[in-house]
Amino acid sequence: TRALASHHQIPEDEVMVGHGSNEIIDLLVRACAGEGDNVIFPVPSFIVYHLIAKVCYCAGIGVHCRDYRMDLSAMRKAVTDRTRAIFLCNPNNPTSTYVNEAEVREFLRDLPKDLFVVMDEAYIDYVDTKDYPDSMQLRQEYPNIVILRTFSKFFAVAGVRVGYAIAHRDVVDVLHRVRQPF
Repeated sequence: TRALASHHQIPEDEVMVGHGSNEIIDLLVRACAGEGDNVIFPVPSFIVYHLIAKVCYCAGIGVHCRDYRMDLSAMRKAVTDRTRAIFLCNPNNPTSTYVNEAEVREFLRDLPKDLFVVMDEAYIDYVDTKDYPDSMQLRQEYPNIVILRTFSKFFAVAGVRVGYAIAHRDVVDVLHRVRQPF
């Protein structure tokens, strides 16, 4: 945690290390959603979003990609007063497409402030385009953003299962509260 905080130049209480991003996704949905609530995610994308929604008894709303890219407009239209989190897998897994900075900014504009926007950036280390969103900057403007990163892709340590979240300290605190003690 200390090394990641130093690397990203943020306070340690804004970083949570987990057993891959899977654990953090699970904790986030458990902390914010329950029966009658929903979470939104692109389809196709990381299957864990759908599986965790089922486990947490909330509706998983899969919004189909358009031309293999996340359809942010359709995802935004799917938001209801029962939506608790939106997962943006960027670059998307398995399509390898991405949404750019302008698209993400337009998407974030006027979203409810208590709705978690999870920027799952497991493949960020493979991005070399200039218009990719700077999620670290975006989270300064939108404290409801949760950034997910992992060591399993670029650093080739999938068996170690280390992922981490960067989020507002209050979010990290809640995630620790719902985490299993051992």
